[in-house]
Amino acid sequence: MKNNYHNHDFKHKYRSHCYRHSHSHNDIEKYRKHIKIMRPISIIISLLILYSIIKLFSTERGIYVIGFILVISLLKEVFSFLYFKRLTTYILEPIEKLKEAVEEVSVGNYGVTVNDSVPDNEIAQLIHSFNRMSVKLKESEELQKKYELNRKNLITIISHDLKTPITSILGYVQGIQEGVAHSSQKLNKYINIIYQNAQYTDKLINDLFLFSTLDIQKLDFNFTKTSIKAFMEDLFTELELELKEQNIDLDYSDEIGVDKQIELDGKRIRQVILNIINNAIKYTDKQQVIITCSLKSIDTGVKLGIKDNGPGVNPQKINDIFNQFYRVDESRSKDIGGLGLGLAIAKELVKAHNGEIWAESDTNNGTTIYFTICEAINKSIGCDLNE
Repeated sequence: MKNNYHNHDFKHKYRSHCYRHSHSHNDIEKYRKHIKIMRPISIIISLLILYSIIKLFSTERGIYVIGFILVISLLKEVFSFLYFKRLTTYILEPIEKLKEAVEEVSVGNYGVTVNDSVPDNEIAQLIHSFNRMSVKLKESEELQKKYELNRKNLITIISHDLKTPITSILGYVQGIQEGVAHSSQKLNKYINIIYQNAQYTDKLINDLFLFSTLDIQKLDFNFTKTSIKAFMEDLFTELELELKEQNIDLDYSDEIGVDKQIELDGKRIRQVILNIINNAIKYTDKQQVIITCSLKSIDTGVKLGIKDNGPGVNPQKINDIFNQFYRVDESRSKDIGGLGLGLAIAKELVKAHNGEIWAESDTNNGTTIYFTICEAINKSIGCDLNE
């Protein structure tokens, strides 16, 4: 909101500035007209002077003087013509175009640029600065529209996804209050359902909070040098036990050979892996869910691949799965639940580790999501994706 306020304030001041100085653009137009008028007047005056000289020097000797003066006059006219043409081409016309572009921007048509093919002078620098400003205003406007669209989508999705568990909680609480759960077995069932819906609601809220924090780059990270073999082994041993209770097979293989010390935030990398696995489980349509994970070494760090045995993703939509609020199957979104933020959060967390994340999929043959973690956190250097 603060950025939007400053952006609006800047636009208001800029429009006021354009309005206050509009009379100066009229002056430029007057000067340009004066130059156009002065050109033929100058030629006429020169011709009159030449005619007077011819009248005065009508002798043979005077012819040489007249010839000399004629040559000088012609040279003067040529140089005057070239000077006025250069002045018009490199100063007056660019300023006129700049004036028109400023007027476009002043009424909200951001992104308008001026042809900057003029030589590198003060006018060219002014045009370059204006073009940069106009493009930045356009980018700011588009970003503002994007955030507004995301805000509307967020409100719609939250109102839908939070309404379902809250309605369920209210219904079962009301049932308990009215004595519908007359046996201890039924009461425990109602309490378990309330607890599950409360957990689901809590997860939605946590995802929203985390994503909004990532979106404004305010999330704190605790990067430490970590033995990647030990970290992944402990993490997948824990996950294997948890998923076994849900009748989900998790197969993890370590293929990196020599151990590496990786600078990472263990809590955030764990969340990346959990988000990918949970997303795979949600969209797998088979009775027996199988998740296969493999850790491999790359030149600048490690690469982890997480494969499911689900239906796969349409190749045309494979890059969309990391977008916020995106769901592969909108027709099943009500049954699947969630805000469509899991992979979007994973993407931002991986980027914070200077890594890359992408997906590969074969229709009816599952999807594999890969992500890399670089050994050192350096925002200016990308992570090598080669094995």
